[in-house]
Amino acid sequence: METNGTLPEALMEVIEYIDFISMDWKLDIRLWKLHEAFLQIAIAKQKNIYLKIVYQLEEKQLLKKALKQIHRISPEVLVFLQPAEPQTDYQKLLDCFFQMIQYHPNIRFLPQIHKWLGVR
Repeated sequence: METNGTLPEALMEVIEYIDFISMDWKLDIRLWKLHEAFLQIAIAKQKNIYLKIVYQLEEKQLLKKALKQIHRISPEVLVFLQPAEPQTDYQKLLDCFFQMIQYHPNIRFLPQIHKWLGVR
């Protein structure tokens, strides 16, 4: 299932039919209670799940808070960090990655390839 992770009640209705979940964790803090509930259900039902966070480099404080919350819920869940726009300053991307890894060690950097290719 590919999801924005904002419908935990709907997840409960279909969870038994799902093997793998790819969930977006938005940096809009108004959604975090829904994200948390969704993630907790998936973890409790022992489903394979990973999270994706699309971020702007200037959102590092929000990203840090999100990773702390995710780590509190599930220290082992895999999180992919995806910069919102293609970057040519790779040092900034690396710096951000290494700052964030201290808040949740199981992260990966995954660029949005379609944007790098100019496909919208």
